[in-house]
Amino acid sequence: MNIESLCTIINPGFFTTIQDNGRVGYAHLGVPESGALDIYSYQLGNAILNNDVTVASLECTLIGPSLRFNTSCHIALTGGYAESTVNDKIVTFNKPIQINKGEILKIGRIVKGCRVYVTVSGGVNTPVILGSRSYYSPITTYNSLKQGMQIPIGESNFKRELKGAKIKVKKLDNYDQEGIIKIQKGPEYKLLSHSQKEFLTTQIFTISRLWNRMAIQLEEELENNLGSIYTSPVLPGIIQLTPSGKLIILMKDCQTTGGYPRIAKISKEGLLRLSQLQQGNRFRLSVI
Repeated sequence: MNIESLCTIINPGFFTTIQDNGRVGYAHLGVPESGALDIYSYQLGNAILNNDVTVASLECTLIGPSLRFNTSCHIALTGGYAESTVNDKIVTFNKPIQINKGEILKIGRIVKGCRVYVTVSGGVNTPVILGSRSYYSPITTYNSLKQGMQIPIGESNFKRELKGAKIKVKKLDNYDQEGIIKIQKGPEYKLLSHSQKEFLTTQIFTISRLWNRMAIQLEEELENNLGSIYTSPVLPGIIQLTPSGKLIILMKDCQTTGGYPRIAKISKEGLLRLSQLQQGNRFRLSVI
């Protein structure tokens, strides 16, 4: 492999992964969907650089990485916000950034939202496994970037007169502000009592310390008197109710089946907003 086509991980940050559109179509094998959690920010980065929509990017959580580029290219930073520098000079989000060979990109602590996306002109060119480059161990060798790793970069299609820049990609702001997240009724919603249904839409929920790409557990509990169900299909956005009353929101690395009642399903926009929330953030639910 030609070292000139790589960037080197100096510091991987807190939890940095490679993600793309996801590994769709393998649920019957028990393989999660994976892919970028904040899909709009991922799409925006690719649009800015005129990349193909399926090109893989880096997804950074809480604290970003430091990368040394061994070839000249362009990058884009999207998603939440962290003070970021190239050779110690602050760079701007949501715009193409020129990187020269040997320069170092540093992304600090994320202070708005919790995830930042690093998109490279030509994309991250790691192996495709089951139709995707998205990290998910044991499907992929690693579950996150490690210090010293060499990341291959694809062939750039970047032009200053960006065709992609004309594409309007939806982006949500104020990720961490308390707001309303819309939900649809789940298969077992009808089994809830009136008071349980009322609780879902009147309670202010708080994200607990148990949150990651697989699932988000809420601090508030819903009294549960439901019986168990047969193991059934689940997908990202499903809200499960455990026997103890814990509410668990499944995210993109979730399992493909589960035995807890599926009382609701987060809307597409709601799942996007949840992707940028972290421990302690609060929100309400609204049935649509």
